[in-house]
Amino acid sequence: MTTTTLIRITVFAAALCISVASAATRVTVEPLGHFLVYPEDSASARVVSLNDARVGALISAQIRSIPVRVGDRVEKGDTLVQLDCRDARLAHESAVAQLALAEKNARRARSLKQSSSIAEQNYNQALTSEVEARIREKQTALQVQRCRVTAPFSGIVTARLAAEGELAAPGTPLLSLIDTEAVEASASVPEKKLAAVTTLQQLTFRFNGRDYPVKLRAIVPRIDPASANREVRLIFTDTRPLPGSSGRLRWRTETPHLAPSLLSQRDGITGIFIARDGRAVFHPLPRAVIGHPAPIDLPADTPVIVDGRFGLRDGDAIEVGE
Repeated sequence: MTTTTLIRITVFAAALCISVASAATRVTVEPLGHFLVYPEDSASARVVSLNDARVGALISAQIRSIPVRVGDRVEKGDTLVQLDCRDARLAHESAVAQLALAEKNARRARSLKQSSSIAEQNYNQALTSEVEARIREKQTALQVQRCRVTAPFSGIVTARLAAEGELAAPGTPLLSLIDTEAVEASASVPEKKLAAVTTLQQLTFRFNGRDYPVKLRAIVPRIDPASANREVRLIFTDTRPLPGSSGRLRWRTETPHLAPSLLSQRDGITGIFIARDGRAVFHPLPRAVIGHPAPIDLPADTPVIVDGRFGLRDGDAIEVGE
């Protein structure tokens, strides 16, 4: 092989190397902001009533009537159960008569006191009897009032636990009543997600495909030993579902995330390719998981390589096309 031939081969090889080195991958880029999402998160939740009571009698008496049925709405003070009040009324009438006599004796004692015609002990006894008789009258009047079992709050009758003709005893439940207005949402939130729930303003309770706005009221200072979650109580700010409704507490994170379709993996590391000075730069995302939105802190105008990225390596030359 002549010297001239060697020179030609060398020149050709150098030109070929230059051509290969200068070959650039054609790609398209778009601003990162086009691919940012704000993922939603959720936790199990249910609607609980603040007033869910079993209403009972305060005196012992026979049940005369129960004018309400399951499903009826009642207002605070409405009659739920009417008891036989004859014994209570007789006791009150007797107390009224005893009070009248005690007042008469007390007036006479005061008159005699002015003329010093009564012993101090008898005078004090008369005044004491008047006070005791007045207390007795008030007590029996209260028992008459208790012959009518009334609704302690407005709500819905959910159960009748007694029947007409039965004997009601103090403390025995007669009806179940639930408040459908004074309700809250109770959510079970993992400890690591509490920060998002406590800082975000847009929280909703989703039930049957409908969102009900809620706001945080309290975080119960106790960890559930079974789930290791914390109970969060929330107030409905507008309409509310019925007590017992089971749904999800939902919120949207304020941290921008990259859509999972743009994620790539190189050497076991997940990240994205961005364009910088005619080169492809692989930007790792340590918290990224393939198939899920990844948190990202790059500016929204960062040029992200969209098409042509699959065969790229960090530092490859690129040619940006339309």
